[in-house]
Amino acid sequence: MYRTFLALTMMLCVDLPVQLAMGGITTIALSGDPAPGTASGVTFSEINSAKLNNAGRVVLSADLIGPGIDSTNDKGIWSDRSGSLELVVSKGTAAPGTSVDFSLFSVPYLSDTGKMTFSAQVSGPGVDFSNDDGIWTDAFGSLQLVARDRDPAPGTESGVLFEDSSGGLQTTGEKTVFGAPLTDPLGNPSLDTGIWSNRSGSVELIALNGDPAPDTAAGIVFAVISQRTFINTTDQIAFIGRLAGPGVDDTNDHGIWSDRSGSMELIVRSGEPAPGTSVGVNFTQSFSPSSISGFNSLGQLAFGGGLAGPGVGPTNDQGIWSEGSGVLQLVAREGDQAPGTSVDFRFDVANFEAMLNALGHTMFHAALTGPGINDANDRGIWSDVSGSLELIAREGEQAPGTAPGIVFGKGPPSINSSPFGVPFMNDKGQIVVRSTLIGPGVDTNNDYGIWLYNDGQLELIVRKGDSLEVSPGENKNNQCTVVI
Repeated sequence: MYRTFLALTMMLCVDLPVQLAMGGITTIALSGDPAPGTASGVTFSEINSAKLNNAGRVVLSADLIGPGIDSTNDKGIWSDRSGSLELVVSKGTAAPGTSVDFSLFSVPYLSDTGKMTFSAQVSGPGVDFSNDDGIWTDAFGSLQLVARDRDPAPGTESGVLFEDSSGGLQTTGEKTVFGAPLTDPLGNPSLDTGIWSNRSGSVELIALNGDPAPDTAAGIVFAVISQRTFINTTDQIAFIGRLAGPGVDDTNDHGIWSDRSGSMELIVRSGEPAPGTSVGVNFTQSFSPSSISGFNSLGQLAFGGGLAGPGVGPTNDQGIWSEGSGVLQLVAREGDQAPGTSVDFRFDVANFEAMLNALGHTMFHAALTGPGINDANDRGIWSDVSGSLELIAREGEQAPGTAPGIVFGKGPPSINSSPFGVPFMNDKGQIVVRSTLIGPGVDTNNDYGIWLYNDGQLELIVRKGDSLEVSPGENKNNQCTVVI
């Protein structure tokens, strides 16, 4: 039997990363289906979110309904990493490393080898808002606690505790890095943020506020370490820091560090010349390595940065740089002509989050400015997967696989700045684009879709309102999660 995607596909389009391969659609879980690992009659009531690894395995979180299910045990995490969908952990069960129970789960992460990491909340005796968050993983065998709020922070003075262990979590699913603020009973102001990782098997300190900053002059230390840290699939770490010390001012107080060479080193610092710009133009504050996808398995970074110097103003003071070619190069700069558009159209803000794959391909989402640019056509996605920067999809353009006149668009009125969701790119250079639609015949039943960019072509994969065979001879009218 076939069924029609209505509101149910909004969950898929918003929450589900998609495997970038042409292999059809496989149903993983349906609301209303029996939930593996639970008692007879217990079913999925709602599929909340899911992630997919490069091996094609899925991990998902879901709510439950049925006999014996109440607010104390109505959530769980499932995965098909062993070949069939199985329960990994559920609300109300004991949280390893504590004397209390799980109560709420974040979106879990699944490594390509099938290892899992997630943050969660706990409840029980002695638990309050100050110690109810933590990180768990089964990367080293059975499920174990990585860190919990108000646990002692390894590598620091006695009495120093994690204040928020899960807020800066980044993980490949197997190894984890997290930035955390600290609480110090002695009130030492220099001990307020640090970075830790479990990549060696136990949690170890990577960097701490007040530590000497590698590759800087004597006396220069980390004043602030960003909680937004990064780890790649080869267990290398990168992070952003702000500096203090002799000779440091607001022109040279930001940098990016990584241990990709085997020891922590400075990769780039504000005040240094910015590649691809004219003489005297330097990086300024606010480096932002874009996402975990902006730090690839080779240790190469893609990041956005600001500029200062001769000829730099509000219309050209931001850009994206990448090491994907082997050396740091400018990918796109605010004020540059935007490929695939009119010669008068220019990048308005080009340092939106960029992705970088293992082949060194970069992809980013940016706004446009120029004659005729308005709220209906000012957003797009660009990539250099073909060897040079090209437009992948643009707001206001015909959406492939739809009727004439149906375009990528956010539609008025909208609180969203762009019709496009966060795009995805794999190590083959395939890109998934998610977008809302506007045009003739478009309504709330069919105004969203997923497209795959492959070998120069953008192809519609699934659209809200499309029909899907979920099981031969079976018709279900509930929400489902699918993998493409």
